[in-house]
Amino acid sequence: MKSVVYPKGTLKKLAFSDSPLSVYEGTVLVGALLDVAKAVPPGSYTLKGKFAYQACNDHACLPPTSVPLTVTVKVVPRNVPLKQVEFDVFQRIQLE
Repeated sequence: MKSVVYPKGTLKKLAFSDSPLSVYEGTVLVGALLDVAKAVPPGSYTLKGKFAYQACNDHACLPPTSVPLTVTVKVVPRNVPLKQVEFDVFQRIQLE
């Protein structure tokens, strides 16, 4: 993985903390930029990982937890034209 991009959190004062904490609310968009080695043959690949997070409300935070994450990516030769998908999503992530 070349890089992971998280959105900027919002500083919020919660009842249990003396100082504001950086938090996310609602839908959170996280991006990852992958670097494929030249030796990798074209094809579909399944990547597995986990997304770790900690849920909080104004009074307390739950223990950190994670959920499994599975993503399928397709590797194509350099000369194959690419088709944009989910343009509105990728437009909101600054990967480089």
